[in-house]
Amino acid sequence: APGSFVVKENGPCRTVLKWTGDLLQADKKKSGWSYVLRLRLWTGQATVGLSVTVSNNREEPAYRQLRSLALRLPSGKTRPLSLHLGQGNDTFSTANGSLSLLQDNDNHFVLTIGTEMSEGQRAVGLLTAQDADSCVSVFVPNFWQTYPSGLTASDAGIETRLLPPLPAHLYEDEASRAIFADRYAWYDRGRYIFRAGQTTQSEIYLSYGKAKSAVAAARKSAWLAEPLVPQAPPAYLCSTGVLGRAIYPRTKGIWDKYDDLYDRSYDSMTAHTDAARSYGWKHYGDWHFGGGCAGNNEYDLAWSTGLQWMRTGQRRYLLR
Repeated sequence: APGSFVVKENGPCRTVLKWTGDLLQADKKKSGWSYVLRLRLWTGQATVGLSVTVSNNREEPAYRQLRSLALRLPSGKTRPLSLHLGQGNDTFSTANGSLSLLQDNDNHFVLTIGTEMSEGQRAVGLLTAQDADSCVSVFVPNFWQTYPSGLTASDAGIETRLLPPLPAHLYEDEASRAIFADRYAWYDRGRYIFRAGQTTQSEIYLSYGKAKSAVAAARKSAWLAEPLVPQAPPAYLCSTGVLGRAIYPRTKGIWDKYDDLYDRSYDSMTAHTDAARSYGWKHYGDWHFGGGCAGNNEYDLAWSTGLQWMRTGQRRYLLR
């Protein structure tokens, strides 16, 4: 139920619209869950960016459960749609039927096309539906990294499953049980556990156009996954004084020991991400250390990577 609407930005290149409101129960009463939807549009582009935020607003009980969370895009078509999932050599297609993808952990997905089921490791969150006249594609960045994730499509339209329905006995295999407390503690018999005040946020891109191949959609998604980032020279960033103290661009002879140590530490941390399986909707982007402990995105990492980005201009630090 829309509660408020505001135009956040309305510039020559970009417009940002924002809706907020409550998610309602079947009887139209407030559920205790709220949403924030931000819509981004760009001049001359047939792509729309969506940021979807859902929050558990109740203070009591301490924990609540959610079965699933999805965003539906009806097709409005009366003719069969051609469906394409993925990109490159990992594209799966069907000309007349339905398609469903579930990424249930960082190394496993299940794909169902019609009545045929297959499995794989890490899926690309790109789904394209087209007919003879038009085409729409849905792209979910970091699809496998933020599992569970899902995409489904049929002639009726596309459903982006931000938190997809899960089987009641998932993560019961030996390998999953060994890391359950660290990686799957949010799961309870097919439902998602939210603590009081907890929020989840997802990014989605919708691209529209005339009939075109899945190859064009794949090119677009590749760009959206690694967009251009404006970058001022490190010397200028360091000269602004915004950090309240003297900061130097990375220069030979200045802070050499710190820079060498930071390079080694950062490379070690990123290598450890895969080994420790630091992925999932509750963990991706965080950092982990011994004993299953997590940094919980405290200021240490954000501060140090922000500082190194200012000093070096390296994209990897800005995005981290």
